[in-house]
Formats: sequence, C-alpha cells, structure tokens
Amino acid sequence: MSLDKKIKLFSYDAGGANLVMAYAYFMHKKGFNILCYPKGPALKTFQKHIPYLICKEKLVLENSDIIVIGTSGIHSDYEIEILIEAKKKGLEVRCFLDSVLNLDKRFFIKNQPLDSNYLPDIIYCEDIEKIENDDIKKKAIFKKDLYLKYIKEVFYPQLITKDELILKNRGKYILFLSEYIKELYGNKFGFDEYDVLKFILSSMQEENFLIPFFIKLHPAEEKSKFDDIIKEYKDLNIVIQEFDINEVLYNCKCVFGINSSVFKESTLLNIDTYSIQLSKNIDVIEGVEVISTKDRLKKLLRKLDE
Repeated sequence: MSLDKKIKLFSYDAGGANLVMAYAYFMHKKGFNILCYPKGPALKTFQKHIPYLICKEKLVLENSDIIVIGTSGIHSDYEIEILIEAKKKGLEVRCFLDSVLNLDKRFFIKNQPLDSNYLPDIIYCEDIEKIENDDIKKKAIFKKDLYLKYIKEVFYPQLITKDELILKNRGKYILFLSEYIKELYGNKFGFDEYDVLKFILSSMQEENFLIPFFIKLHPAEEKSKFDDIIKEYKDLNIVIQEFDINEVLYNCKCVFGINSSVFKESTLLNIDTYSIQLSKNIDVIEGVEVISTKDRLKKLLRKLDE
C-alpha cells in the first residue's frame, strides 16, 4: 500500500471502534495519511485515544482512498452507508469484524440484507471458522486483535486513574459488564442480561455480600435500564454510572458478565473473569470461567469476601 494514499476510517459502535481506532493508530505510526470520521459511541473512543486523527472537514471520498469501517448491527447504518457509497465509486473497502455473533444483522441496511456485491473487499476477523455465511467467509482474512496490542504496548503502561470512586474502592469491587442480549437475541439463549443481574444480586443478598458491585453499561444502553431491579436490592452496595471502561476495569477485583468483548481485555490483564449464564448456551474465550449454578456462584462470592 502506497503512503500517498489516504486511509479514511469510519466507526459507530463501541466494539468495532476499538479495532478501527487501533488500526488507525498503528497505520499512522507507519507514516500513512489517516483521516477518521467516528460517530455515536465510537466518537468517545477516538477522542480519548487518537483525537489528533479525527477529521473535522467535510467528507469527500476520492478515487485513490482506502476505506476502513467497523460494523454496528442494529444501532446504526452509518458504516454500511459509507460502504455502499465507496463500493459505488470503486474504492477498496476493508472491514473490522469485532464479533461473529448476530452476523446477519451486521451487513444490513434499512433492515434488509446487504447485496453481496456491496460487501467489503476484505473482512478482518479472528473467528473465521465460525462464520456461516459463505459470501462473507470468502472475504474474511485472519487478523489478530490490534486493540489488545495497542492497550498492552501503548495505553495501559501510561494509564493514570482519576476517578475518585474507583480509587477509593481500588481492588475491592466486582465489575459487572452489561450487554444488550435481550435487544439483540430475545430469548435465544433462555436468559438475558436482566435474568443474569437478578441471579447475581439475589445470590449476593442471600450471602449478605456487601463488597461493592460496580455496573458498567454498554455505551448503547440506557442508564435507567436496571433501575427496577436495583430497587429490589437496596441493602447491597451497588454503583451504576458512566465509568471510564479502562479505569474501572484496571482497578477491579474481578469481572462478571455474559460474553462481553471486554473479556479479551480483562483476561489480557490477568483479571479473574466469569461468564454468568443461567444455562451454558454461549461459548466464551479461553480464560473465562462459565458459572451457571447458584451454588457455584455463592461459593465464588464467599471466596471473594475472604
């Protein structure tokens, strides 16, 4: 790839934003001309890590451009609209796929499947063998997670925690990573994030477990989504607010979740990470323990309280 070419990057969803941002960082270090156009939840990621690469000028796709996108599924058509415009101009488009789950919704436009002629030229993915769509699989190329490389080599070595609540409870709190399972999958797995949270909190209450429980919502979730559940557990030490994900992760005691993309980051940092599932229906990455019974969860809670 010639250094004369402009690489223009587009991202909306938080998961894909990490990969696209890291790619932009490393390509800029190599001397490429990088222009980033993040929107929505992705904007915060780019402002935090590479604000100097965000382009504020009006977007114009030029004939020599290389286009790089993430995917956002149900929450935005932004990247797919760019993809279609770029393909109509005959531009090369590369796409970072942060997850193969719900893949049928990631290449959609206006609730309709994308015509195969408009698929990206290259789709970077770590789990190619799990891709079932043949058209997408033909475009897939294995690429290690650049975001993990970025946070390990660049970001965490210079992280300074500023949040006073996190500092006050450093190494003492459980971090719960919420996900919008119900919105994406309905009852496909037999449980959703609401069921999991109630399962955890009821176990904590039964064990009189008062260790701080910090809830980190996905950027696409409303802050009030768990209000009705939390009201039922007023005696527990529950904190829910818009934490900086890196600060709240780096300083926690352990991580609870379902199948968050942040699990890759927590295991990289050697943080004990647990997938709470009411039935073992979701595959998780290596290093994550699946907990599906209340007895096992209570045993873990007692250990954490020692």
